[in-house]
Amino acid sequence: MQHPETGSYCINKQRQRSNRLFWMAIFLLAFAPQTLLYAQNAKGKDCNSPIILENKSSISESVDKIDRGQVNDLAGENSPSCLVKGEKYPFWYQFTASKNSSLSFNIEGTDGTNWDWVIYELTDNCENKIELACNGALNMICSNTGASTTRKNSYNPQVCDESNPFNDDINLNKGSTYILFLNCTDCRQGDSFNLTFDGRGRF
Repeated sequence: MQHPETGSYCINKQRQRSNRLFWMAIFLLAFAPQTLLYAQNAKGKDCNSPIILENKSSISESVDKIDRGQVNDLAGENSPSCLVKGEKYPFWYQFTASKNSSLSFNIEGTDGTNWDWVIYELTDNCENKIELACNGALNMICSNTGASTTRKNSYNPQVCDESNPFNDDINLNKGSTYILFLNCTDCRQGDSFNLTFDGRGRF
């Protein structure tokens, strides 16, 4: 014959187990969709998981719900020389130069959005990248920017008109790997940009 106290103990243990399973299910339902969303969209959000470019085809991207990567790539010594507002809505692209040449590109964003960018040479990993050029507008909106072969020496972080948002074209060395980082601190979900490449650079 089962002792009453033993039966009560078993019932309580079953209730505790049921409660744990219930709250575990609630947790999974609350956070699993966000984890899945990040996994689906995380490509290109961090320096160590960039989008690999195989050619100079134009790129069109829209800002999604993920406004930061898992790694703060702009922290401490990794902070770019021209960006002061931190990382938001990042896009990281990686390519390897197929010959010695120069590269120019144009970033055309949604009206009213400010796109900043940095280009690095990747010597080993993301902790050892070398900044080659940096373009960040200070307290203004520059939705059209990039590096140009014709509008050289025109970049001025204090001015944004039809010429000033552009840096010089970028010299590429055959076999070297580069990272292009785009950042938009004032974008909202649904904003977008179009990235086009020019110059003699090949990858």
